[in-house]
Amino acid sequence: MLRQYREMKERYPDCILFFRLGDFYEMFFDDAVVAARILDITLTSREAAKGERVPMCGVPYHSAEQYLVKLVEAGYRVAICEQVEDPKTAKGLVRREVVRVVTPGTLFEGSSGDESRYVAALDGDGNRYGLAYADVSTGEFVIAELDGVRARDRALDELARLQAAECLLGPGLSGDEDLERALRDRGCALTRTAAENWRYRAAAAALAEHFGVAAVEQAEAASGEAAVAAGGALLAYLRETQKVDLRHLDRLRTDPLGQWLSIDAGSRRNLELVRRLRDGSRQGTLLWVLDQTLTAMGGRLLRQWIERPLVDRAAIEARLDAVEALVSDPFLRDGLRRLLDGVHDLPRLIARVGYQQANARDLLALARSLERLRPLRELLTGVEAGRLGALR
Repeated sequence: MLRQYREMKERYPDCILFFRLGDFYEMFFDDAVVAARILDITLTSREAAKGERVPMCGVPYHSAEQYLVKLVEAGYRVAICEQVEDPKTAKGLVRREVVRVVTPGTLFEGSSGDESRYVAALDGDGNRYGLAYADVSTGEFVIAELDGVRARDRALDELARLQAAECLLGPGLSGDEDLERALRDRGCALTRTAAENWRYRAAAAALAEHFGVAAVEQAEAASGEAAVAAGGALLAYLRETQKVDLRHLDRLRTDPLGQWLSIDAGSRRNLELVRRLRDGSRQGTLLWVLDQTLTAMGGRLLRQWIERPLVDRAAIEARLDAVEALVSDPFLRDGLRRLLDGVHDLPRLIARVGYQQANARDLLALARSLERLRPLRELLTGVEAGRLGALR
């Protein structure tokens, strides 16, 4: 069994290996020493060949989420190695495989409320940068391109707004120590991936396979080749680490950065839009004052709107038309709030289903939320305000 463990560990040397043994995830050797210290659990030992004692510790598989979160928050990557055949029918040693690698940007355990956890990808040279970011807990996947003399600074400002937990750096940024230092100072874990994943043709092919050729053509027309390259590199990384088909990432969005007011990281902090400058808490911020949303989805959208004020007049007018329709029609407003009050976090529930981690409570919440969609649509019948009418 320890030989099998060593073989798996050799494939994932930069990860703490959660090795499934019955009802526990066990860790051995140096992994056990590190995990026991961080998780505050007992470090024991197991007898190996020639009387050698091997350090070991373990956590119950049914409550592993809390331990996984602690390790990743401490800066470690975790490879989850599962039993992939029934021990009762296995001939000899039970076959095991790593089914997921959890990184700072792909941790979705413990995700709730209006905050997103982003993994980003960035590459560039001089005045053009490609940026992509995703939240695997909600299925959000976005690409963007920045150009001009301030492209690098704007890319850093975007990553600050996203509070990216992890950022993949492309080959064009090799040796950019100032950029790496700026990201690390913000608590962003940095990852290097294979250069071939960043090549435009390979990236475009990967995105087309997942999202469809038409979606990639539209995205490239709206953003550019650098954005497509970053998106393809990010998708390749998610496939490599998540080891599922990622069907919940079902829409390739482009980010029209020119529609938003650009706010640098320092101004964002001083304005206390979503976090207090003193302690990072939510209370007392603009978001705290305005947030009367009833769902986690609405909370995330409001947060995005506050962090990215519109500058396009048509978009501002469309949003104000929707507000006017709700203010002038108490019946519509109260009816929507009554129905939304029973809607759970649909994107995250769908993601848990896609990762085969949904339990009975998740499925029940999903069913009850979907039951609300028909009456919501009926309530919006006849509403002419563009943004509200589009919801039908």
